[in-house]
Amino acid sequence: MATLAQKVNSPLIVSVDALRIPDDTLTNQFLHLRAIYPKVEWCFRKENLGIARHMFIAITEIFEKFDNCVIIEDDVVVAPSSIKALEQVLADRFPSNVLTAGLFGFLPSLGVLDRMIRNNWRETKYFSAWGWAIQKEDWKGFSLDLAKQYSNSLGEIIEAKVGSKKLPIWHRRLMKVATLPESTWDFQMFLFGLVQNKVHILPRIRVAENLGFADERATNTLTRRPRWYVGRASSLPPRLPVTSPNSKVVRVLEFLDSATWASDLPLIQKLRHRKRTR
Repeated sequence: MATLAQKVNSPLIVSVDALRIPDDTLTNQFLHLRAIYPKVEWCFRKENLGIARHMFIAITEIFEKFDNCVIIEDDVVVAPSSIKALEQVLADRFPSNVLTAGLFGFLPSLGVLDRMIRNNWRETKYFSAWGWAIQKEDWKGFSLDLAKQYSNSLGEIIEAKVGSKKLPIWHRRLMKVATLPESTWDFQMFLFGLVQNKVHILPRIRVAENLGFADERATNTLTRRPRWYVGRASSLPPRLPVTSPNSKVVRVLEFLDSATWASDLPLIQKLRHRKRTR
């Protein structure tokens, strides 16, 4: 918070969801932070919205005042230089085929080799929620009920955009959020990209970290850090231009997206299922 408040010039807005169970100590800590950072705009919710509703409402409110938005959750750590990289692509305006720009991917820092690899933006069909940005006009049309709206054509959309082999995995995921739309929001954002015929851009080397694993206060990261989540984030911010989608590097990195954090490779799913049933 201190680093962002000092080094990021854009307006900084902190939206705090109401606690499920009242906790005076935690409430006082937030009030103390508000006193320390008076230039930060604080928004304290009066009722517990849950992660999905809170995210949707907070972003929608931001777009009543601004034309673009960078979203960083409280358990995600990002260097200010990478936030400025997001601000740069927002200022230059996204290419017409891009829905969001994110900061997380599989590939960790390789130390001195990072500069040789060049941390350019690259395209992927997968939405990454651990530090990302979107423009106001692209947010229009998004809804937590998106999977429900397209429930009759989900199979057709997934097969056309993702492929028949991944159809069962994504159909199961999206039908679940069609039934429970407030259980999450990132699957809906993935579907939003498909129906809008848009992609997401991520850095070749990840520049964000999620510190919320194995934390009882977390919503979606209660379990321990996944085995594929290795190494650390690079300090080298992503840069323009966006790598050509025909590049072999882009295809390899999207395959790694699929095999790790997007977790939709059928073989990986079978291995995980076999492990759970032992």
